[in-house]
Amino acid sequence: MGRHLKVGSKSENLPAVSSHLWSFRVLEHRCGSLRQLPGFESGQSRPLALSLINLFCNEAAVPFAGTAVFLILSGPRVRGERRNSTMALRGFGSLIIVLTISNAFAAHIANFDDLSLDPNSYWNGSDDSGGFVSGGAFFNNNYDFAWYYWDGFAYSNITDTTTSGMTGLYNCIAGTGQDDSANYGVGYVGWNGLPTVTFNAAGINGLYVTNSNYAYYSMLNGDAFAKKFGGDDGNDPDWFLLTITGRDVCDVETGSVEFYLADFRFADSNDDYIVDTWEYVDLNSLGMINKLEFSLSSSDTGDWGMNTPACFVIDTIVLGQYAPAAGVAGSTAVHMDNAGIIGWASGWENYMVGSNCDLKWQTPEEALGEANGTSYDIVCLGRGGEITLTFNCGIGDGPGYDFSVFENGIGDTFLELAYVEVSSDGENFSRFINDSLTEGPVSSYGAVEPTDIGGFASKYRQGYGTPFDLASLKNTSGLLDTDNIGWVRIVDIVGDGNDFDTSGDIIYDPYPTTGSAGFDLDAIGVLNMRTADFDQSGSVDYVDLSILVQAWLSQPGDENWDVRCDISNPADDFINMLDFAVFARQY
Repeated sequence: MGRHLKVGSKSENLPAVSSHLWSFRVLEHRCGSLRQLPGFESGQSRPLALSLINLFCNEAAVPFAGTAVFLILSGPRVRGERRNSTMALRGFGSLIIVLTISNAFAAHIANFDDLSLDPNSYWNGSDDSGGFVSGGAFFNNNYDFAWYYWDGFAYSNITDTTTSGMTGLYNCIAGTGQDDSANYGVGYVGWNGLPTVTFNAAGINGLYVTNSNYAYYSMLNGDAFAKKFGGDDGNDPDWFLLTITGRDVCDVETGSVEFYLADFRFADSNDDYIVDTWEYVDLNSLGMINKLEFSLSSSDTGDWGMNTPACFVIDTIVLGQYAPAAGVAGSTAVHMDNAGIIGWASGWENYMVGSNCDLKWQTPEEALGEANGTSYDIVCLGRGGEITLTFNCGIGDGPGYDFSVFENGIGDTFLELAYVEVSSDGENFSRFINDSLTEGPVSSYGAVEPTDIGGFASKYRQGYGTPFDLASLKNTSGLLDTDNIGWVRIVDIVGDGNDFDTSGDIIYDPYPTTGSAGFDLDAIGVLNMRTADFDQSGSVDYVDLSILVQAWLSQPGDENWDVRCDISNPADDFINMLDFAVFARQY
């Protein structure tokens, strides 16, 4: 996976390069900025960087994005042969190799530098926001005001590497973020659950980890609660393990990767270590996932659990492709005839049509009921327009995806995008995290690759819906009840470069289009509902009670199983008193 790096000009006389004489950096130029690519620093991936030199005559694939990559070699003055008529190595202390990138797909990176902090400070959730977004990913946070305590994720830019103890919780032992960046994330495993990172379905390449001052000095010297790793004589086989687990949209584990933040189990104690630099962890084996989950374990435990401070530091999460087009392995597309669709939009509000939309396409009722999968039975939003659909059945956060938005795209790459927002009161809306990797303007009938977009409506061609999971919005707003959603708002993205994704990157889609410009809404299908109005009559009544009774004490696979009646929170694949309690409150 990755874009292919191609050399702009070849050379037949590239001099031999000694890894002992040369140092290197690999820089990427993208969107007007220059940065060092993670994983390609001198001393960390020297063999890989040296192999990039051989790209003068070959091609290779690396999982990073951009419009140009510069391989910079620095070293002693070389007295060698001229490699072409315009450049000799004689007398030069450095060599810059320019690599261009073919248009395969762009990587997206969460590195915390899109978050605002005062110098040498941190954010720990005391604003009761429940988490934060960086690079199109949501990082959870649970803050307890009674105890001034938090777990999940915080972020920091503190550079002090000497402070120890609890005061050093927000300090990165490496001194800065990865690649000398300012910000980094701090994970803490506490009482309320594991630190998690949630994003739109994507592959993941990897991330960087290191220790916090708190954990580092606790293991190095011991403290009032935890032992010194290795013991007094240095021979105790101690270890501190970070386990990173991938989960798909149904919260099913796809795999896990282990990384030792400290390891004293070597036969030669000189090999024992406590990590104090940024180290890359490859996560490709986790496959297509929606969530990363972090847990910690240690050799130093007691009656109350782990004694080693339960914290770690992360940076530069490099995600891979988003889900591909309908019909391709790994796609999340929902066909309009999918048996999992249990309801459709029943009403509309606040249709505000944008420009360049002919009158014949301005019929909101066309978006109600089942999807048609054609180019005609739609309501057009026009450039920058919007519409809100309502649902008698309601939508709730259940297993997997909860609803799916259908557009009328005529192919896999003619995709007119829109933001998707939900509300549980019709007034306060929350927008799904979204990310666009399309690097430049798209012509009227140009292409947007499905693998370059996540979190927008219209990821798939007509007849196939783009699914959304309410779990990604849980705890993001005190005004949103993800178990009781009654309104979904679709807002057109004009695509001319004046709209932005969650991370602040420009969003491009086909522009200009006329006649039926912008997003064309076919329907919205419900995959999980959380109201007791099983027959979608608009009220919870004796008919719904009859449906519940018929499904009583059933489980998936039973003849009388009815998924509509599994309305307990969370859903548990069993129709019992938990479901009746929800029904009784709404009757």
